[in-house]
Amino acid sequence: MQPLDIAVRAHPKRTIVTSAGTIDMDTCPYFTQVINALHLDGRALVLDLTALTFMDSSGLNAFLALRQRAETEGGSL
Repeated sequence: MQPLDIAVRAHPKRTIVTSAGTIDMDTCPYFTQVINALHLDGRALVLDLTALTFMDSSGLNAFLALRQRAETEGGSL
């Protein structure tokens, strides 16, 4: 199984999260931990998934929760 690598780049109006590898039930807790540590402060959150090779339903659920959080904090996904 391929591990998950995450890079975060904050810009004035958006934060870009680049994920490479897999987001599944084994790596999703790590993805969620990194995402939960971000301070969105009304910025747009952009997910760069071009290097993602696999994602299961746990990753999809994490994305849905992330979208709701971003909107609650005045931002967008």
